[in-house]
Amino acid sequence: MFALATPWPNLTRRALWLGWCLAFALVIPLALAAYKAELHKADWLPFSAQARLTLWAYTAEHVRSAPLFGIGASSTRKLDQAPENREKHWKAKQKTEGFGWRAGAHAHNAFLQTWYELGAAGVILFMAAGASLVMSLRRLPPPVQRYALAQFAALFAILAFGWGMWQAWLLALAGLSALYVALAGNFSRAAQEDAPSL
Repeated sequence: MFALATPWPNLTRRALWLGWCLAFALVIPLALAAYKAELHKADWLPFSAQARLTLWAYTAEHVRSAPLFGIGASSTRKLDQAPENREKHWKAKQKTEGFGWRAGAHAHNAFLQTWYELGAAGVILFMAAGASLVMSLRRLPPPVQRYALAQFAALFAILAFGWGMWQAWLLALAGLSALYVALAGNFSRAAQEDAPSL
């Protein structure tokens, strides 16, 4: 992302904006399609990837149980740890799913977890917030934009494959990233103002 943003910051920013919006729009059909194609049984995938594909498919399939407002923020872990659910989901498909047919403690995909826990209302808010953040990066000084775009792309990748979206370290990382980008922008502007004019 950094390499692309150096010569083409506007194009890179628009591509990142589009990718962010498409991640929310396509996560459910892609999760279900991957499971239907039995990628969760692919020997060439590590066990953690196979487990994620199962988690994603289960979560995607259960979004429709509360499509507008979801099951509640951070409720995936609580549902998974309920004794009646744990027993039922672990045994439901144990013969074909080594990981168990369940959502797990979290979805390992923030886009999917947003759909499941916060529903369409949460998706609209998160999509709008991320999209407006990406597009607002154009206000940064040009030398800082490529760093900010790369930072957002890294966070995007973590959200797509990492743990749950309510992890304290992930929320702190997002907050620190914003702080660092703001500081870099201020330092860059101050340096330009202090530079002697020729």
